[in-house]
Amino acid sequence: GTEVDDNGAQDSCVLCEEGTFSNDEGTCQSCLSNEISTVSGATSCDSCPAGTQPNTDQTVCDLCSPGQFSIGDGTCQDCPINTYSSSFGASQCHFCGAGTEVNPTQTGCNL
Repeated sequence: GTEVDDNGAQDSCVLCEEGTFSNDEGTCQSCLSNEISTVSGATSCDSCPAGTQPNTDQTVCDLCSPGQFSIGDGTCQDCPINTYSSSFGASQCHFCGAGTEVNPTQTGCNL
């Protein structure tokens, strides 16, 4: 992906920066909020896999924190009430076993 260099003469092209892309229109565009581009000159953006979300620059996928999960829609969200995730990069949350309850940070279970 390239765009026309904005030097007034429009006689050259420059590569789109990481986190942006250009299809054939000649203008670099930001990736959608749940996507990334990892290389300069990208012609499309990629979705982040489950357990991750794009960083603020949309150049890499960051792991969801413990207590959160992502199903692959590009957004880490808190585990639902009474569930937990104990590791980075969770794609689902779990229920605690009998005789235990979820801790306040939703990162594990307490007796």
